[in-house]
Amino acid sequence: MVHPTRRAGLRWCVAGLAILMATVIMWSDGAVDAWGAMVKLALTWNSEATTAVMGARRWGDADLHIALWGTVTVIVLWATRSRRAVLIAVIALLTWSAFTEIAQPWLTDHRTRQGVDFVGNAVGILLATGLVLAVRALRQRRLESARA
Repeated sequence: MVHPTRRAGLRWCVAGLAILMATVIMWSDGAVDAWGAMVKLALTWNSEATTAVMGARRWGDADLHIALWGTVTVIVLWATRSRRAVLIAVIALLTWSAFTEIAQPWLTDHRTRQGVDFVGNAVGILLATGLVLAVRALRQRRLESARA
């Protein structure tokens, strides 16, 4: 059995790796190329269905930002235990995701700052936080009712 302190340290290592991986994706021109290849494949594979959808996407890839930062948030909050730590983690993630968006043109050749991407980052972080907190509250209620 792993000691609780060691387990907490491992959780924070995994959380740190998730943040690092998200940062690499945000500051990588390769991510743009990969997304472009996926869109091209979708358009050639079933162009009748995908052309209208892709043409109507006014938000660009904000949904990918929601998924990426939502996943990172779930991993980071898995490492936290107190409400104060959750609050600090969420503020830190919002700040870091804003910085990664601001720094994109300085560190990449093809990426630009986009407000809609930051909105996607924030929506992903906040939705994931709400989900994690709801699951924790439900688990706490179940534990309390089991003890009673």
